[in-house]
Amino acid sequence: MSAARFWIAAIVFDLTGTALLVAGALWEPILMLVGLPFVLLGGLLLGLLLYGQRLKRRAPERYAGWLWWVNLIAGIAGVALFAVPSLLVLPGLLLLGLREFYWLGALFLGVGLLTGGATALVAAHAIRHRPRLPANAMATDSHWETEAYRRWVQGEGHENDKGDVRDGT
Repeated sequence: MSAARFWIAAIVFDLTGTALLVAGALWEPILMLVGLPFVLLGGLLLGLLLYGQRLKRRAPERYAGWLWWVNLIAGIAGVALFAVPSLLVLPGLLLLGLREFYWLGALFLGVGLLTGGATALVAAHAIRHRPRLPANAMATDSHWETEAYRRWVQGEGHENDKGDVRDGT
């Protein structure tokens, strides 16, 4: 897994969000609500990557493991930025009394619940199968350089997996 993909994603999210914030400030304020989640997600990703640069200098053997966590955290945050607002559409429509759009609120509620629930299941599976320290290892051991971890980082999966979460098998 290449860190360059994360840097590109963070920059694209921040630039997209900033453009939408500027457009919202100049022309249509609703665009600011669309741009803010992009800026927040890009900022989170940039913060994690900047910390990763510090970690890379202090403990380079742990950097690949850190990228695994960056991928998981950013993925969960990205889904949450969609799922949480979609859960609030129906209550908002109920408060506004817009009966003709209740079906749309129910649709958003269902999609939000489905997306959030599926993400929770996938994240729980990924966390259970994450790279770990051996039980008898000291924190200074180069456990990240084991053959099993190298295979996992290269996408060959973990020996306990029935398939690789990343490619859907």
